[in-house]
Parts: sequence; structure tokens; C-alpha cells
Amino acid sequence: MRYIKYLTALFSFIFFMSCNAQKSEQAVTTVNANPGKLSLGSEILMADSLHIISNKNIAIVTNLSAVLSDGTHIIDTLLKKDEIKLMKIFSPEHGFKGKFSAGADVKDSQYKDTGIPIISLYGDKKAPDKNDLEDIELILFDIQDIGARFYTYISTLYNVVQSCAVNKIELVVLDRPNPLGGKKVEGPILKADQKSFVGIAEIPVIHGMTTGELSLMFADFIFSEKSQKADIKVIKMKDWNREFTIYDYYIPWIKPSPNIKSKETIFIYPATCFLEGTNISEGRGTDDPFLVIGAPFINSDQLINSLQKNNRTDVRFSPITFTPVSIPGVSEFPKYRQKKCNGIKIEIIDHNTFSQIKFAVNLLIELQKLYPAEFEMNEWIDKLFGDVKIREMILNNSGPDEIISSWQTELNEFLELRNEYLLYD
Repeated sequence: MRYIKYLTALFSFIFFMSCNAQKSEQAVTTVNANPGKLSLGSEILMADSLHIISNKNIAIVTNLSAVLSDGTHIIDTLLKKDEIKLMKIFSPEHGFKGKFSAGADVKDSQYKDTGIPIISLYGDKKAPDKNDLEDIELILFDIQDIGARFYTYISTLYNVVQSCAVNKIELVVLDRPNPLGGKKVEGPILKADQKSFVGIAEIPVIHGMTTGELSLMFADFIFSEKSQKADIKVIKMKDWNREFTIYDYYIPWIKPSPNIKSKETIFIYPATCFLEGTNISEGRGTDDPFLVIGAPFINSDQLINSLQKNNRTDVRFSPITFTPVSIPGVSEFPKYRQKKCNGIKIEIIDHNTFSQIKFAVNLLIELQKLYPAEFEMNEWIDKLFGDVKIREMILNNSGPDEIISSWQTELNEFLELRNEYLLYD
């Protein structure tokens, strides 16, 4: 009897391990379990290109995300070098420490006890002006972007490139990975009449470019408009290629902004951020912004059934009820504050095949079909899409394929242009 119990326990253990092995095998198809190292542009600068900035009056555009692979912030690393004269720091939306919620004005401050001024580029001004730059010979740019056009750090990059062109100051961009990878390019091209700080250049929603590559493209855009060309040097990364997403390499995870709380949020953000232009909560005021969505009038099971009618395997939905609350420095005034919302939690199963823009279009279409009396879109969604016709097509009951094909010609033209600026295989 004792042997039977032993054999039963042994077979149960083997079965358990087999099941877990199968689950692990499935997991590695979408997420690299052993991400590799790469060298950031900032690390290449420190290792063999420091002469570029030595003994010059320099400024840096950066925030809390600019850490090296050992976790040290680039400013602290620069300050240890006797030959480096760091005069000023410029910070983007959310402030240097990333403690201001979206849209909040950020005031100037100082860096620790150094007396070095931190000049906000998200308050009274959004670009360095002539007075800021009168004693500056060179500007460094080192900020972690997340790969979506409406994430404003690349708008700050655009404005800095323009300031450098106008004031004839050299710009050195310390390149960082695009977390979504360098292959995925999706969405409509921004139209000129929809330009704003959430869409500052005529590129698609998901551009598949690094900040270094974008800086070179932006310089040409600005030259074509103003006939002023920025002098830009990009310090390239080592061992990054376009196939890599954030799961395929190791750098310390630092929240680039208050509501981008995880790597997973980066992947869903280009899809659910469109809900900012609707009366659906995008999850601000919860522990899972952009990963949970909802509204008081939504029926969770109904929405899930509608989204799953094509038997999707790249994404999983779970019904959820949540109540957005005010979170200082993260989301002070979320939609439906203190009101119960019914909705869904979104989990991406296959990061390689999941299309953020296609999912966003399908989601908006289904919300319009299911809740025509309650669901609303406003002009902000035009800014996010960069094109007024997308909202019009959804309201006119156009299908997802028709909507997506409406921008394909322009997207193909952008892909050709983009090839001129790519720095990595």
C-alpha cells in the first residue's frame, strides 16, 4: 500500500512538472526568458566618446529614465568627470523625477545640492529659448521613449532639435531602444491640421524608430520648413537590433512616466490611449492604467463576447469592476472618479502578433455598436489618430479593414522615407 502511494505521488509530480514545462514552452514564444545585454548610447559615450563633450559648457535634456545598465543616473556619472562642465538640465512632461501627472505644469527646480538648474520644458515653455542657451555649447539628449507618437517625449525631442537648429548649438543624442521594437510601424500619418504636442511630426502612431533615428528625421523636417539645419550626432547603441522588444534585452526598469507602470503597459498603451478621446476610462486612477478600461454603462461580458467573436488568440480579456480614485502625482482627476465602472482587463498573449492599432480600431467600433446612445468620442481622439476621418468612419459604421486600409498608401510612403534614417539592422 505504501508503494502504491509512493508511485501515485511520483506520477502526480511528473504530470505536474510536465504541465509546467508545457506552459513555460508556450511562454518563451512571446517573451525571452533570458534577455541579453546591450550597451546604451550613454554607455558608449562614457566608454570611448567622452572627448565629444569634454571641456565644453553642456546642457542635458533628461529625466529619471536616463540610467545606465548599472542603475546609475547619467547626471551622477557625468558629475564625477572633472572635464565635464554640466551647466543646465532640461526636463520634459512629468518633470525630472516623473512625479507630475499628465498635463500638469512643471516648475523649474535644482538638481540635488549641486545648484545646477533644472529648467522645465513642460510649463511656461516647451523648448529651450535663446536665454537658456546663451552660455551653452552643446546639448545632450537622453530620455527613454516608449515608441508611440502621442507620448510627448519625442515632441520635446522635436522642439530641442529645432532650438539647436535656430541657435546653432550641437545636439548629441544618446540613443536608447524602442521598447516596441524597430520593426512594427502602424497607424495613420499625422495630418498637418492635427499637429499638437501629442503629435508634433508627420509620422505614424507607432513609428518603430529610436530617439536617435527620429532626431535625424526631425532635423530634415525642420530644415524643409525653416531652412535651418541642426548639427546632430547620434551615439549609437551596441548590440541592439530591430527585432528586439523590451523583453529581449536587459536595462533597469524605470517608470518613464507615472502611468506607465510596467513593461506590459508599454505594449498596450498605443492601443488604449485612444480612449482618452472618449468617455471610456482608460484606467487612470487605478493600479493598472491602460490595462483596464471601462465605464458605468458597459456590460463586461457583452463587450468581451463582442471582442472575441473572431476567436482571438493574441490577447485575453477578463471582466472587471473598478472605481477610479484621485492619486496625487499620477492622476488627480480621472474619469468617473469615485464611480463604479464595469469593463475589461487586457492581457496580451502574443506580443509578436498583437497589433495595437488594429485592436484600438476594433475596440472603438465595438463600443460604438454596443452603446450608440452612451458612447462618445471627441476632438481629442482626432489629435491622437492625427486624422479627423478616423472618427468619422467609425461613426459611419465603416469596418476595421476599410479604416485601416484608408491610411495604408501614406504609411507605405513613410516606410520608404524612414529607411533613410535607420541606424540599426
